[in-house]
Amino acid sequence: MKHNIVIRAYLGLAAVAIGLLLLLRNLHVISFDYWGELWGGFLSLWLILVGCMILVKRSRWIWGLLFLSAGATIGLRALHIVDVNFWQIVWPILFIAVGFAVLFSLVKDGKISKMKVKHMAAAWSGQSEKVEGEYTGGTISSVFSGVDLDLRQADIQDGAVIELFVLFGGVDIIIPNDVVIKNEVTAILGGVDDKTSPGVKAKKTLYIRGECFFGGIELK
Repeated sequence: MKHNIVIRAYLGLAAVAIGLLLLLRNLHVISFDYWGELWGGFLSLWLILVGCMILVKRSRWIWGLLFLSAGATIGLRALHIVDVNFWQIVWPILFIAVGFAVLFSLVKDGKISKMKVKHMAAAWSGQSEKVEGEYTGGTISSVFSGVDLDLRQADIQDGAVIELFVLFGGVDIIIPNDVVIKNEVTAILGGVDDKTSPGVKAKKTLYIRGECFFGGIELK
């Protein structure tokens, strides 16, 4: 939740600064013709801020470095320090990051499958999973794809944690009514729709954490 506050504060301050510049310019108080540099600077700082937030969690360092590199590239280009096309760098790095994310998910599955922890990763494709038996949590990565996780038949342990990373994708999780959801996802230009309705006797807690960028997460 603290991360959401930081992002909202930054976007709010950016909106105020741009509004003041437009007002002063329209009133002929100042002359400002550096809109390209201004937008580039705001976008650069936003990407760097997001990258630092991801790196602080230490669980998605690949994506943190991706956002940092994208922000640095845009910032240097806006300041006319380098003349590099943003997309010529980001697309190759994005493919590499997706590849590493998928490979790491396979390694994690092999190492801790005995702990009833489930790892799912989907890139440019869809993936669905129905879990039965004991469930203590897991990770889900969705990049330009969709992931469906059905936990209705699972014996969810109290305090289980699902770590999410969504980038231009979507995740749907179906949860039994004997579990209370604690949503701790940081959503930036994305959203989390919690449609769960825990029963009166629901005592177990399932924590949903992670980051959602340009995507959606539905809990039902």
